[in-house]
Amino acid sequence: MKLQSLPKLRPITKLSPTMFATLQQCPLQAGLRQVKAQRTTRSSTAALLGTIVHRVLEKAGSINKDSADLRTQAEAIWDKAVEQMEEDLQTSPLDKYLLPIRKWRKFFVLQQRTLRRCEEIASSQGISETQVIASERRFDSVRSGFTGKPDLILRRANGLVIIDYKSGELPDDPQIREEKIEPWQQQILIYASMIEEEFGEWPVDGKIRLLNKEVIPIVIDPREVKDIRQTAQELREEYNTKIKAGVTHSELAQYSVDNCRFCEFKGACNTFWKENPQPIPETDEYGCLSGQVLKVTTGKGRNSSMAIICEKSDGSSQEWQISNLSTEQFGNLEELKQGTLVRLLNFKIESDESYRAKPTQTSVIWEVPVGL
Repeated sequence: MKLQSLPKLRPITKLSPTMFATLQQCPLQAGLRQVKAQRTTRSSTAALLGTIVHRVLEKAGSINKDSADLRTQAEAIWDKAVEQMEEDLQTSPLDKYLLPIRKWRKFFVLQQRTLRRCEEIASSQGISETQVIASERRFDSVRSGFTGKPDLILRRANGLVIIDYKSGELPDDPQIREEKIEPWQQQILIYASMIEEEFGEWPVDGKIRLLNKEVIPIVIDPREVKDIRQTAQELREEYNTKIKAGVTHSELAQYSVDNCRFCEFKGACNTFWKENPQPIPETDEYGCLSGQVLKVTTGKGRNSSMAIICEKSDGSSQEWQISNLSTEQFGNLEELKQGTLVRLLNFKIESDESYRAKPTQTSVIWEVPVGL
């Protein structure tokens, strides 16, 4: 599969909570997401499971609460969401290998937790002191440029409440918990900004509900919301000014270990490869290699091997042997010509002494176009 050159960027007009966070971390990644550039890494099963969970919870309000078979209705919604996701993956050359979904880690745990949440949501419908104002409704703010779909907005006796569901779990370590909750808090505050503009009143409370029933309260301070509005406006204006000036992709890219690890465009990002010219076994965050093809050898069965020459940090070169490359995962590697530049992502680097690497389930090999 060939690595395509990055597309032309265009100005950003709307910011979802995710896009706002991405623009803060790496303007290039935000711009590429907006134009829906071709993915250069495979999807995360954890993220895809989260999508399934949200799709199911979105439809939980359609369950007939007066029926005795709440679980059966919830199971039907879950099965339909899984079926739809499998159809989507089947049409994606990068993601077909992920099938079937039922073999994914934590599939059955999340399934049972989601079904229980569906039953709870269905059972709570019609409670007199709580009114559902919106469920998965998209809001677009003219004033701030924010856009998004809060999972649930309720009106209770004391005012509006924002509820957002998360499929993940929080670790026990206090510092890591705080780092995990921080972007969730920012998301709730962005929702509060849009809701205030829509209904003319500030939400009084925000909650993050995890599927294990843990609830994270989020304080909604109008002053913090206004600060986020100002920050969003400044970031968007700075980005759009640079785009109009025609700056290069590298000038927009911001490298960080945590953000780049899961970036879907890192295969085509020269800034990423500049920061990761040589992998270090057991400490390398990505298991990535970049070099020129020396030869491709087809073995018995459906596996091939590849030899590539990589430039080391001291300017010298080193040959790497890449083995166990299946045709099913990597296609027809024999078409790669000697001297072609390739980028290998998410490989297991076995040793810097023997210079060998093997693929993982998420490995990808890209042929880099001349001039990229």
